[in-house]
Amino acid sequence: MNIKIEHSAIWIKGLAKTKDFSVRYFDMVCGEQYHNPTKQFTTYFLSFRNSNVRINVV
Repeated sequence: MNIKIEHSAIWIKGLAKTKDFSVRYFDMVCGEQYHNPTKQFTTYFLSFRNSNVRINVV
């Protein structure tokens, strides 16, 4: 059996700081900000260049 994890989510404090840190020091690519008004959260998908691995920071 071959298992592949496409993304994982991390709930954090300091969303903007974490996004900026990841882009600057890990050379990650950041997707557009998404806000869900019903569930009251904002999120970004961060991905490593040349990889399908994504981290959803919430």
